Amino acid sequence: MLHIKITSEISNEFVHDIDAYFDSTYDPDWIDNDFSKALIEAVDKSHVVAPRIIDSPYLGYVDPTHLSGGVKCVLCLMFDSNRNFDITVCGDNCAEWIQSVAANKDITVKLDYLMKFVDKKPFDIHVMNNDSYPCSAKEFADIYCEVR
Repeated sequence: MLHIKITSEISNEFVHDIDAYFDSTYDPDWIDNDFSKALIEAVDKSHVVAPRIIDSPYLGYVDPTHLSGGVKCVLCLMFDSNRNFDITVCGDNCAEWIQSVAANKDITVKLDYLMKFVDKKPFDIHVMNNDSYPCSAKEFADIYCEVR
């Protein structure tokens, strides 16, 4: 399940500097699997050549530290169970990927904008601010507006 705290406050409860955190902690195994390869193709339009080589249409051959903040954040959610992350760095193109990670494990995140989640069944989102469980993207949007 995806547990979301809607807030703009900075706290030690969440990792906010995704780039620095990912760059210093990622493991090449995070890149060398089907989920990560599909995520990187879909969001960054890049191809994993090897665990330490990404072929980007914009940057050429780069290492994983050059992935977008959104991809880095989703990879952290998937592979680092020790921390909670601020997913505000993620664009709407990461929403479905975040939901996929949360379908397999509980994750707690901070969000500071109205992310456009995908209406998947089940819609497993818990808004921590008011302990609500929206059943759709529209219900999440309504709750977001109430909480903000």
